[in-house]
Amino acid sequence: VLTACTTVPPPPDGIAAPTYFDFTLATTWDATKLNDTNFRVRVQHVQQGGAGTNYYDWFPSRVTYTAPDTTAPVVGTVTPANVATATLVDGTFDVSANINEANTLSSCEYCASNTTPCATWAAGVVGGSAPNWTCTKTGVTGFANASTVYLNIRGTDNSSNVGTGAEVSRVVDSVAPVLGTTIPVNGATGVTLNSTVTINFTDTNFDCSTVTTSTVTISPAVTWNLTSCTGNQAVFTPAGQANSTLYTVTVGAGTGVKDLVGNTMTSTPFSYTTVAPAGPTLSAPTETGYTDYKNPDSGSATTDIRFKVIYQSSNAPAYVRVCIGDNDDTTSYPCYGMTVDTAAVDPALRDGF
Repeated sequence: VLTACTTVPPPPDGIAAPTYFDFTLATTWDATKLNDTNFRVRVQHVQQGGAGTNYYDWFPSRVTYTAPDTTAPVVGTVTPANVATATLVDGTFDVSANINEANTLSSCEYCASNTTPCATWAAGVVGGSAPNWTCTKTGVTGFANASTVYLNIRGTDNSSNVGTGAEVSRVVDSVAPVLGTTIPVNGATGVTLNSTVTINFTDTNFDCSTVTTSTVTISPAVTWNLTSCTGNQAVFTPAGQANSTLYTVTVGAGTGVKDLVGNTMTSTPFSYTTVAPAGPTLSAPTETGYTDYKNPDSGSATTDIRFKVIYQSSNAPAYVRVCIGDNDDTTSYPCYGMTVDTAAVDPALRDGF
């Protein structure tokens, strides 16, 4: 492989010290044949002190050839690290990716933008060791609710090779669920005992798994069952309710009701009042005796007007009101209260007289 010799003039007469010189030989060779191979280099020189006296010395050498690194790091799936959904991110989120690099991963960057392809890069944090590296950025923020954000990560190794991941997109959800309409409505009265309670939420990304009898409660306590939760609507069924009772349903109690990215709604109550107890069932009056006055003003009653009203109720009344009038009186009838002796009357069937 030697293609040229480098010579220097001999030193002046009388100088016994040897003369040293360096030379560099540039050539090409088959790297696959010489890599980690023993070989010898021959240097031809002329000893001072006699023209034509040549010495050929062989110097053993060994070359270890390292091919240049031209392989870029391989970036895995770019993932928002703090949510469990493939479509959403919170208003503040983390982004990360695994990176495969056999040598040193010198640096990494992340990109987050409302435009695609993502082109605004900033430094991320390198973690791990060869060949399993990570790149992470925590606390990414600054994107409006319901906007689409495009995300990516790239890594650079110690040979300046750059590997870029596949861009992903997410929709920002930074607003917590809010209580929407309810059945019964807040403040409703006369609600049938043990009627189902329907609760609607405003968040279309609602997480039904957070709706339980611990996060949605009723007071005073009764049997309280979650019947269903689909989309953003939950249905509960109470049992054992009492008449004329104010019940308060608290939505978002305990650990709270959340959307799919973990936004927790503010605890919100609404109330309704159950129906009053049912009154007695009355029969039509039954006449048992009367005097028909042609001219009521010319005479006095000689026979009592008697009638019977049968009422049926499981609740004992405190009194009975009797109202008497004629067909011509359309404005008001006089009413009279009568004390009812309930001691000797069947509670299921009582005689009003």
